[in-house]
Amino acid sequence: MLTPNLKSVKLGGELSARIEMAARRLLKEETIKARENWTCTPYSTDYLLADLVMSRTEGSPCGHWAGDEAGRYINALSAIFPYAGNLYPQDLREGIKQKLEKVVAGVLSLQRPEGYFGAERQEGRIYRDHTSGHNWMLKGLTEYYNLAHDDNVLSAAKKLANYYVKTHPLWTTPEAMVDIESPDKAAYVYSNYTHCIDGLVNIYRASREEKYLELAKQVAKLVKPFEHAIHSHHFFSTLRGMVNLYLETADTSLLDRLEEEWEKIHAKGLLPTGGAPEHYIAGWTSDEGCSEADWMMINLYMWSITRKFRYIEMAEKTLLNHFFWNQSANGGFSCNYGGGDFRNGKMGNHTPGKRNEAYWCCSMHGTYGLSEIAKYVVTFDNRSVWINLFNDIKGALRMMDSEVRFNLRTLYPLKGQLHLEIESENPFDLKIRAPSWLQSLPEGIPLGQSLNLSAPTSVGARPRPDINLGGTSLNLTVNGASVQPDIKDGYIVIPKKGRRLKVELNFPMQVRTEAPAISSFSYNKSDFVPASVTGKNLIFYGPSILRPVDKLEEGEIVIIPDNPDFRIEKGLLRIKFFAVKSPEDAADKEKWQARIFEPISQETFSPMDITEYLFRVEGLKS
Repeated sequence: MLTPNLKSVKLGGELSARIEMAARRLLKEETIKARENWTCTPYSTDYLLADLVMSRTEGSPCGHWAGDEAGRYINALSAIFPYAGNLYPQDLREGIKQKLEKVVAGVLSLQRPEGYFGAERQEGRIYRDHTSGHNWMLKGLTEYYNLAHDDNVLSAAKKLANYYVKTHPLWTTPEAMVDIESPDKAAYVYSNYTHCIDGLVNIYRASREEKYLELAKQVAKLVKPFEHAIHSHHFFSTLRGMVNLYLETADTSLLDRLEEEWEKIHAKGLLPTGGAPEHYIAGWTSDEGCSEADWMMINLYMWSITRKFRYIEMAEKTLLNHFFWNQSANGGFSCNYGGGDFRNGKMGNHTPGKRNEAYWCCSMHGTYGLSEIAKYVVTFDNRSVWINLFNDIKGALRMMDSEVRFNLRTLYPLKGQLHLEIESENPFDLKIRAPSWLQSLPEGIPLGQSLNLSAPTSVGARPRPDINLGGTSLNLTVNGASVQPDIKDGYIVIPKKGRRLKVELNFPMQVRTEAPAISSFSYNKSDFVPASVTGKNLIFYGPSILRPVDKLEEGEIVIIPDNPDFRIEKGLLRIKFFAVKSPEDAADKEKWQARIFEPISQETFSPMDITEYLFRVEGLKS
């Protein structure tokens, strides 16, 4: 599975806007009061290098993780750079280039002769936090080398990788492999070490020195299963590394392990919003933008390897809901801390009116995640072109000996409309993803388009996979002619035979509910409470999970009418539902109180203190 060269692609729509916001945030230097008696200035060079010089006056409020922030920063800007100058004004490209050069030069000047960074290390001792930070430095340096082809950077990355080769035996001891189940040490885990796999594979590709690939294989054998995952970001980063190792080795045992871990995470490690909690510790109620980015990327990678529909569907759910929800109004990425409890369907912020931007990690890793998403909107091989995610994109790709030019325009996820034009000499199959939630159309409420469905509409039923997507629920025209959709493995297949192909796809968006099970997410992953016990529901509009714009009163029940009023203003969706205090009140329209709902992803453009996403919902009331 291939992705188009980013220099040949012009991205538009919401994804483009979010990428530019994220990139500009990383170029901004802003003094922040991190805590009492501690201010810092991300993303100044002094701030980014603070944990390499162990500064007492600058750096992250989380302490010094020796290369963590500089490594993440270099990695994120290296990933986003190919877009700059193509998507955005030239000043953004130049700003990224200058900042990268300055930070990388500062990093190289601080590398110790032994290959590591930061404070001097004692021989024979393990350093969980420093090692985790070094993993990001190794990945960042190798990604920058792929961009700049600077031999000094490659030399520094190899010196760091050689330090891993030397110290690997320390990480095979019982002391190193012990689980630390403590809220104040929840990020000090064995996967502090194992997420080095990603960088080791990268340095192998750059240097072709087998010792680095061999070490990556050894580390992969030490990876603990999900049952021992305490900190989701470190564990998910380890899995991303295992994907990278599989791509290099084609070792099917790695793929088998990845699919096994995915099954466990999907069954017992996710929030109803498609994201993950920060820690799997009883009583912990926050998320982390880094984990959401990781989970989304894992699913994109697994789809590209296996082409199993569940992975691309999970990627979209995470992307359009929890991941976008985590992006702050300033373009950075955040954590929901202290404002609620995800087990009750509420998450939010410590301080009213202030989003908790995690500038020390999530803003950088979230930007990296955005850059990876853009690669998977359109993918291809020698026989097919896939449209996987619906976002404006225009560009060209090289299939065999011929160029394929494409132009996708869409209003998704606000409206179910896609317009696609393709020009190429090559014959191939065009494959457009048919979202799985469309399979529940006869049981949902279509908005904005009329439907003549034989089945009565209702809300509250889970999606039914046995319903055909044909008929009036999905309208497809190919070169001006109406065509019955041919759906295979979740994709609409359209053979391209002539030079030009013009496709119009329209499908009704709908309001529907799903009743998820809820977990306490304690260590070793305690069982979920079934939806039949909680009585709580998610409310969807198409792929988007909805939240009330105004806070619901405790115990209120949401009523979804037959034809909810909805409007789109300045790119933001608003839908009008109602609420009552008891089931008995639902029968009396005089007691209905209007409640405006919107997608949780609109947090970036419409910030709220608390987001509520689980509700008691009454059936349709006419």
